[in-house]
Amino acid sequence: MDSFNRTLLVGLAALGAVLWLVAMVVALFFFPGAAGLAGEIVAFMADNTGLYLRLMFAAVFAVLALVSVLIVLVAYSPPQSTRAVALPRVPGGIALLSPEAIAQYVGLGLADLPGVARVQPQVKPHGQAMDVSVEVHTLPGVDLVNKTAQVHERVRRTVTQELGLALGRLQVFYQLDMSPPPEANPPPATS
Repeated sequence: MDSFNRTLLVGLAALGAVLWLVAMVVALFFFPGAAGLAGEIVAFMADNTGLYLRLMFAAVFAVLALVSVLIVLVAYSPPQSTRAVALPRVPGGIALLSPEAIAQYVGLGLADLPGVARVQPQVKPHGQAMDVSVEVHTLPGVDLVNKTAQVHERVRRTVTQELGLALGRLQVFYQLDMSPPPEANPPPATS
């Protein structure tokens, strides 16, 4: 739930409470029978104190439950983590990319590196720059020092040259991928 929806929800709840209060005041002052009914209700409550206390307890509990639900909705709704990033140098318009889309571009730029089984990039906007962290799953026997230089060069090229964005912090994490490589031509199925 984004901040607009949270604000709308709290605003509608507050408006509902105000409208309920206005309706009660209008009913008591402008309808002659309502004042008499209110008097009868007060007299009934004076005669039945135990019932009155149970009703008051139920009303207080209902109000506390409503307030608790509103607090949970407002305070614990996660904010939207993705915000659009405007690409510079777009002639005649505006191009917006989400951090997830930028991460996909970074992943495509790293997909054909030799010795790499798969990559999982994550991008977070940090001011005017993009912080990139890449989890690289390598095959056994890969020289990690050279692979790190290749990953850094490809990520820089993708983010700065292809997308025209500023690159902030770049982190590379490695995992060894022990799964067998897929066969280029699998044997035909026999029946």
